[in-house]
Amino acid sequence: WLVGAGLAIAAAILVLTTGGDTMGGDAAGDVRVIEGRQPKGAADIPIAASVADIVGAEVSSRGADLVFRVTTAGPIPETFERSSLEFRFDITDQEGNGWILSSTVNVSPSAALVSATTDYTSTTIDDSFPGELDVSGRTLTITLDPTRVDGFPGSFEWALTTKLVVFRDLPRSAGAEDRYP
Repeated sequence: WLVGAGLAIAAAILVLTTGGDTMGGDAAGDVRVIEGRQPKGAADIPIAASVADIVGAEVSSRGADLVFRVTTAGPIPETFERSSLEFRFDITDQEGNGWILSSTVNVSPSAALVSATTDYTSTTIDDSFPGELDVSGRTLTITLDPTRVDGFPGSFEWALTTKLVVFRDLPRSAGAEDRYP
């Protein structure tokens, strides 16, 4: 039902890593809808903001792997016909060096890891990504093997931003946003 609805949402989450396995929670229904452009005839299409309404997020470890997980109030589809959903973890170590771990769901789900201070880049599109991506129900999970990434920090703070654009081919498309905490 989300594909036909043509959705757009933006949300932001800022949480410090705790190293624990408890998912941090956020109140459901606190999404802010953003007015924007839409094609003719789309005025009656409802925006199902629940797909970007963040209700939980965590970073935990599983053996040598790091698990980045976000749960939304509504189910995350594996594909969108006209929309695009992006989850972006901004990672910062104690020296201020940054990494971006992102996942985009549109035609198909993908994940990427990029260093802001080196030339490191990897993605699931070309199979260079050192981990896995899973979209299941209301949860998106990125598993990362940091031992396969030169210079990836052992401890860090992270912030998560997710943005769903209703009409990905239309500049300034309608959307919404949510902040956590």
